[in-house]
Amino acid sequence: MTKPSILVPATHLTKSPVNVRKRTDLRADAELEASIAGHGLIQNLVGVPVSRKKGHYRITAGGRRLDAIHRLIEKGTLPADYEVPVLVLAKAKDGREISLAENYDRLQMSPAEDCLAFRDLIEVEGRSTAEIAKRFGIEERFVVGRLRLANLAQPIFDALEADEITLDVAKAYATTADTARQTAIWESLRGSYSRDNVNEIRRALNGYSYRATDPKSLLVGRDSYIAAGGRVEDADLFSTAADERWIDTHILDDLAETKLAAQAEALREREGLGEVRIVTGARIPYMETYALKPLTGVAEPLTQEQEARKREIEEEIAEIELLAENEGYEPEEDEEQRYAALQAELTAIVEREVVIDPEQKATALGYVVLGQDGTPQIHHQLYIAPVSDEGSGEADDDGDEGDDNASVETQENDTADDARPVMSQRLREMLAMMKTELLAVHVASDPAFALDLGTFIMIDRESRLASFDMPSDLRASVPSRLLPDFKP
Repeated sequence: MTKPSILVPATHLTKSPVNVRKRTDLRADAELEASIAGHGLIQNLVGVPVSRKKGHYRITAGGRRLDAIHRLIEKGTLPADYEVPVLVLAKAKDGREISLAENYDRLQMSPAEDCLAFRDLIEVEGRSTAEIAKRFGIEERFVVGRLRLANLAQPIFDALEADEITLDVAKAYATTADTARQTAIWESLRGSYSRDNVNEIRRALNGYSYRATDPKSLLVGRDSYIAAGGRVEDADLFSTAADERWIDTHILDDLAETKLAAQAEALREREGLGEVRIVTGARIPYMETYALKPLTGVAEPLTQEQEARKREIEEEIAEIELLAENEGYEPEEDEEQRYAALQAELTAIVEREVVIDPEQKATALGYVVLGQDGTPQIHHQLYIAPVSDEGSGEADDDGDEGDDNASVETQENDTADDARPVMSQRLREMLAMMKTELLAVHVASDPAFALDLGTFIMIDRESRLASFDMPSDLRASVPSRLLPDFKP
């Protein structure tokens, strides 16, 4: 079907109209051109002789390669007499079929093979990422990204190689170079419905790191974080975000809590509060305040002038509304504006800012949170401080009356007992995780009870999700951990 390949000057070659590939891609063409310039033509072209032009051939397979060679000759990268290996077809009518076979039967390399090949070029042959990018006509960022994928945690890379996860899922895990963090998230999500959810993977990984613009990072400062042994990771190779990540979360958490606790006492004294608790974030978790009663405060009473004006406005509004109830009444524009102005004035008089007096503040509980710029501040909502359940000392009524000094000493001791240490949010979450671990151990010690409990939880969950359409099988997913880096 073919004759042996021969070397033909590129100037004697033209594309055949039977070539099945009609469209092209500018970026792919640039990569092919760079590859030929760096490595030469690796694969021969396929063509048929041109009648009445001895030594000239029409290329039926390899038209993109021929175009790239012609462009390189025009640029002076290749010499004008550059010769190309051509496999000559014995029958010209086979040209279209051969063109289709070459383009149709081509098997694309898998992403895992891509990654390993780039890594071998660097580690085995000593090539640089810039050199590889230039010789293959691709961006250096692409090469670095493939290297990051090649260095994924082994279970994740094995899944990519076996086509168990997509390239996008692998890229989501590769947003961090910390393989321990990758493995932890992989193990926590692999049995859940979120195992292939790119956004959920990124969210879970972000829980293991902080951006440089995070309020905690702004509070501590980059120099203090690095001085304490914290590591900084480059920006995400698979996105356009330019900010770096601080990956030693425990170091940043400890520094933020220490610094915030030191500033919380100053804020407590400035605001005149009885107690403050710190939250190293912009929001207070629901579980922190669900059992607390908000401190509402009292609005100042209206003055005589305000009371009189309030009655006047209400009477005028009532007159306007009474007129509007008549059939055929059409208010004029100035009347509508007047009505709106009266409503706004009445709202300003009635809805006034609530004031909390100093005595209330002195026994109130407040939370110190972080603003978006990392500045500590008292949260706008104050709470009634919980009362201790300790004994009140009423058991000795018929004993000695006691003296004033003993009474004063007892009051001082009570005051000292009420001065509780400030507990950080992370410490509270760690205590909650410890309780959860202990509960899990007790449940696991009774397999029959554990099976009953697990079945009940799965049925309850499915009945809530599926409503009346109950599935025939039950599934249990691993619950998300309150602290991803918590170690029992």
